[in-house]
Amino acid sequence: MRRRYYATFASGFQNTVTDILKKTAQDVVVVLLLDGAVVFETALPLNALCLFWNNNIFAALHVLEQKEKNGSVIEAHMSIAEKNKKIRLTDFQRTKNVGTFRIVTSNANRLVSVNEEVKQKMERVISRETGLTPNRSKPDVEFWFLYRNEGFSFFLRRLSKHAPFDAALHKGELTPQLAYILCWLSDPRKSDVILDPFCGYGSILRQRMRFPFEKFYSFDIKDEAARVSKSKVKGAFLKKCDVRKVDFFTIFHHLKEGSVDAIITDPPWGIYEALPMPTDQFYDKMLRIFYRLLKPDGVIIVLTARNDEFGASVSCIKEFTVVEAPNVLVSGRKARVYKIKKPRS
Repeated sequence: MRRRYYATFASGFQNTVTDILKKTAQDVVVVLLLDGAVVFETALPLNALCLFWNNNIFAALHVLEQKEKNGSVIEAHMSIAEKNKKIRLTDFQRTKNVGTFRIVTSNANRLVSVNEEVKQKMERVISRETGLTPNRSKPDVEFWFLYRNEGFSFFLRRLSKHAPFDAALHKGELTPQLAYILCWLSDPRKSDVILDPFCGYGSILRQRMRFPFEKFYSFDIKDEAARVSKSKVKGAFLKKCDVRKVDFFTIFHHLKEGSVDAIITDPPWGIYEALPMPTDQFYDKMLRIFYRLLKPDGVIIVLTARNDEFGASVSCIKEFTVVEAPNVLVSGRKARVYKIKKPRS
């Protein structure tokens, strides 16, 4: 049986997510690709999918293309779903000991209220089809009616939910999903020698350990950051990961020129903390050091919100080729991810 899923991810990574899906699940068909969301079909169950890139995932029970009319689009979809006998609510296995549900309604990323009578009718349909009982405060399962400005309305069953980022992460730490996507963009190989010279709390290191590699150097100038990063390395990875406090501008005391296959990093933006020099100078020096560290055909993945300064610095190094530079959103702030290649010779 083929299943249809609706999954959300960091805005701007549509092409990357499509690539991940197609390379990790050969039977995947992308049905609809939106900014920060994808609808796809596969015969694979949820636990067999690669979802490290994903924020939330839902069973896509019904998709309706319609333009919003006077704010009633969600109620209209509820009325259609209530009468549509082809919508099967039990195609996805029910979790044991799960007995209650609620309906969540969202319009353009905002929770909204709907007509109570229409909502109650839909609740009765879900109860009849699933055996679940309504509980609007603390349910076991959520069914969503979600409308997006692109003109699509979705009837969904939530299958997973990430932990609140503000509670799970240190201040300024990349989300695991974003860090995974950065690692994927580097075209991981088992022979890779990798460097993150501004590792922060080790998000990139942790996600890169999901792929084979030869060696990972994870450095940061702050003691606490290096300590937290090192705590994330366990077992067999202890011999393959070098995690410690290192000032980036002394990096040639620790690594040889031409010794690194991939640099994956989220360098300081100079927004939350002052840089030791003007931003343009910082990026100029950083990129010239990167060039010296990289092997021929090496790759750089950089996340930054300082696009003007970084873009200008990249253009000054003629040997670099910018492969792609998608615009993304990081904690609501506009940023860009650069994928840069060094020539083979």
